[in-house]
Amino acid sequence: MFLKQNAYPIMKEHALFIEDYLVKSPEGYLVTAPGSSPENKYKHPVTGEPTGISYGPTMDNQIVREFRASASKRPRSCAPIPHR
Repeated sequence: MFLKQNAYPIMKEHALFIEDYLVKSPEGYLVTAPGSSPENKYKHPVTGEPTGISYGPTMDNQIVREFRASASKRPRSCAPIPHR
């Protein structure tokens, strides 16, 4: 009951947010952008300063992948999470 009444509505909104947040990378993958890469630093193309901001950092990919896998295991009593 908790999942259907409390957690599922939040999961549904989160899934819709992720779908809106993903963009196509130059390589053709759907990735988060901008994202923060805590393990890597890159030279900013304008300032030349080190920055952790990039598109499609591994941490974001893992979070999205884990969430989508968990959301797909919903009970039958909950409707499928819609796609836009």
